[in-house]
Amino acid sequence: PILMPPNVADLLVEVGNPRPQHFNPGASRILYGITPEPEVFYRYTVPALELKRLFREAKETDQTFSLTYSQLPGTKGDEIWRATATKRKFFVDVKDGQVVRCKVTTPPSRKATPCKDDSVPAIIRVLSMYHAYPIVTNSTDEIPPTIVCFGP
Repeated sequence: PILMPPNVADLLVEVGNPRPQHFNPGASRILYGITPEPEVFYRYTVPALELKRLFREAKETDQTFSLTYSQLPGTKGDEIWRATATKRKFFVDVKDGQVVRCKVTTPPSRKATPCKDDSVPAIIRVLSMYHAYPIVTNSTDEIPPTIVCFGP
């Protein structure tokens, strides 16, 4: 259940904000089935430590999948920067729980080269934050320079 007064979500949308969503991965893991699922898929900025945990968990449970992610060029920027900036982009294929392919591109070139010391386990050790941050758009489908977040 979402704890907010009636019509608050509609009012926020009416004044140009995105519809409120629950984006707390820790609570979602603990309260599985109780927290609301987003109506659409949202891209996330995921801190490296959380990406490492998610990657390890996916290899153990899903075992065969592809992962594409971008490394941001630094640690400071607004929401538009966070949604569009790329230092390097990684393409990883996992089969039977093992990395079978890892390629990386560095803009502006789109030429893919094999991952070296920037392999998935190495690159995702760089930071140690936990929460993923959703990339949301406003009512006109634009990325606003700031977003409003609140709660634990």
